[in-house]
Amino acid sequence: MIFPRLMALSEVGWGTSDPKNYKEFENRVISQFKVLDKMKVNYARSIYNISGKVIPSNNGIAYELSTSQNSNGIRYALDGTNPTVQSETYRNPVSVPNSLTIKSAYFEDGQLKSAISEQKFTVSKTTGKKLHWSSSQVRTILLEVHLPLLTGL
Repeated sequence: MIFPRLMALSEVGWGTSDPKNYKEFENRVISQFKVLDKMKVNYARSIYNISGKVIPSNNGIAYELSTSQNSNGIRYALDGTNPTVQSETYRNPVSVPNSLTIKSAYFEDGQLKSAISEQKFTVSKTTGKKLHWSSSQVRTILLEVHLPLLTGL
């Protein structure tokens, strides 16, 4: 999609782009979305997308959600349905105690702004557990598994 890439190119051409002030640029782009909506221009809304990261937790793993926007706009669902503005508001990493699917999205002023993000988890007895390797186990893995793969033997 040409928008908002064209806006970014204009920033570079006008010499107003500065990586240290990216948030200011982001705010300028977002302020133009209303104009693009009125003109019925289809544009990329990826600026609102949700990112997820698996992190360790006391009970195994958790899923941390983030966005470059106000994190209070993140909504999520654990039951396989798409999140709505009435869905649970994201505040803290979501515990993943068993196999499940987390769907999340960014909402602003009651409107869905981002694509819906989906992350499936399959939890087993080993999920989130620390691995402890002896030096002989590491040596065996390196010599018997990795070396043949690397050398083609």
